[in-house]
Amino acid sequence: MLFDHIFAVLLLAGLPLYAQALFHWLERRAGRGHPEPRLGVYRIGIVVQWLLVTVVAARWWGEARPWTDLGLGRPAPGSTPWSLGALFAVAAVAVRIWNHVLTDPAARAQVLGQFAAIEDLLPRTRRERDHAALVALTAGFCEELLFRGFLFWWLRLWLPELPAMGLVALAFGLCHLYQGWTGVLKTAGVGAALGAVVLLTDALWLAIALHAFLDWNSLGLAHALLAGDGRDEGGFADQAPLPTEGEFEDEGWG
Repeated sequence: MLFDHIFAVLLLAGLPLYAQALFHWLERRAGRGHPEPRLGVYRIGIVVQWLLVTVVAARWWGEARPWTDLGLGRPAPGSTPWSLGALFAVAAVAVRIWNHVLTDPAARAQVLGQFAAIEDLLPRTRRERDHAALVALTAGFCEELLFRGFLFWWLRLWLPELPAMGLVALAFGLCHLYQGWTGVLKTAGVGAALGAVVLLTDALWLAIALHAFLDWNSLGLAHALLAGDGRDEGGFADQAPLPTEGEFEDEGWG
């Protein structure tokens, strides 16, 4: 168990510091005019998360622990139909949001304002967009396994389910401290919602799918907004207005 305690402390204390350092490195690269500065950060993030998951998987396999302890078992009976319904509902809402944001200048300005704190992290080019999709898939699986899988299991050694999942949500939010305290609160809220999904389904699978989709949707929308005028590295203030609703439909997107 000593290894588990050390690894849990590493996640709780080390991940926020690592994320902060990586984001500042990205800001410096972007400030120096580095071509596609986000690619290196995306790749590092993907590799680090899969390495951490590999450590957990090796530990579980070596100790012959049940994978259900990590939430990798069958979902609770009867949860699959409403889980699929939830995924379709989230996807439908996302489509409506995209259509609204890409055709309404006021909504576009509002979303760009929400993205401002992490502007340097958002994809501009097609290659960055493709890498960002891999980041989203990685985060969906790896972060769920690390936080609502391993950390939840570890905290459950001492705490009941609800307080343990609440602390997991807080830890998840603090890993996004580089986004500012508003970002911490938002991601902690998302973490709490995903934690509720895990408790309701007794498995990680729906939370993994939702997490990956939400990240992919946000990064994809950011790319659509920031690269819409053809200037890959322009800041928010430099972006040209998006088409009107009529022009949007004329282009075959309506």
